[in-house]
Amino acid sequence: MGKLEAPFILRSIFQNPKKHVVLQRVTEYDVVKFGQEISAAPYKGDTRKALIFIHGFHTTFEDAARRAAQIARDVESSGVPFVYSWPSGSKLLKYTSDGSNAEQAVLYFKEFISTIINAGNFDEVVILAHSMGNRVLAGAITAMKAAGLNHELQRITEVIFAAPDIDADVFENQIAPALTNLAVGTTLYVSSGDKALAASEVVNGAPRAGDAGEAILVVNGVDTVDASAIESKLFSLNHSYIGSSQRLISDLNALIEKRMRAAHRFGLLSINVAMGKYWRFKV
Repeated sequence: MGKLEAPFILRSIFQNPKKHVVLQRVTEYDVVKFGQEISAAPYKGDTRKALIFIHGFHTTFEDAARRAAQIARDVESSGVPFVYSWPSGSKLLKYTSDGSNAEQAVLYFKEFISTIINAGNFDEVVILAHSMGNRVLAGAITAMKAAGLNHELQRITEVIFAAPDIDADVFENQIAPALTNLAVGTTLYVSSGDKALAASEVVNGAPRAGDAGEAILVVNGVDTVDASAIESKLFSLNHSYIGSSQRLISDLNALIEKRMRAAHRFGLLSINVAMGKYWRFKV
C-alpha cells in the first residue's frame, strides 16, 4: 500500500507486472466506442460509482495511469477507475507551460465528465485531483455550473483537492462557494511541509490552497485536513502524499467508500480556530 512499485533503473526493460505497477497497453477509442466500454465496465457493490483521478504538474501519461491504478487499488475502490491526463510537459522547467495546458484542458475535462456520466449511467462520481490538476477540476466544475449542466453536477458526490496548486484566495472566494452551493462533498488536503507548493508560492507570488501553517484555509462547507504529520522523508518534496502515505490512503478509503466526513473518520483531530474548524492527522 502506498507504493508505486517499479524497477530502480531501465523501467521499460526490467518492469514486471507481477511485481510492479505497469501500464501494459493503450488502446485508442472514438467517443462512441469509449462510451460502450464505459457502459460495460464492471463494478463492485450496489452503487454504480466512478472514481476519476487527475494528475498534477511534471507527470507523464504513463505515470498518471499508473498512479490512478495504484490509488484505486489501495483505496479498495468499488467503482470504475478513470484517469484524466492533460498534456503535462513532464519536466520541472515546464511549470509555466504546464499551467497554460492545465487551463486549456478545462473544456475537455468538462466534456470528459459528461461522457462518463451519461454513457456510464453512474449514480456517484468521485473526483480526486492532485497538485496542478486541481486547476482542471476547479475550472470544469465552474464551467459546468455556468452551462447549467445540473444532471451531471448532481451525480458528482465528492471532490477531493489534494495539495492543490491553486491561488488560496481564488479557492476561498470563488471555488469553495460554488461547490457549497451545489451541495457537493468537498475535501481539501493540505500540508505545511509541501516543498513543491512553497516553490510555487514564490513563482506565483501568492499562497497556494494546498499549503498549511498559519495561512491554512478553513472554509465553510469544506473539510480541510492537515496532512503535515504524515510526510517527513528527508529527500522528498512531500508533495505526493495523496498516493504514497498509507495513513492518507486509509483516510481516503473511509471518505470514498464509506462516505464518512472528517468529523467521523479515525485518526483525525479536530482543531478549532477563529474561522471555524479543520482536522489534522494525529502524530
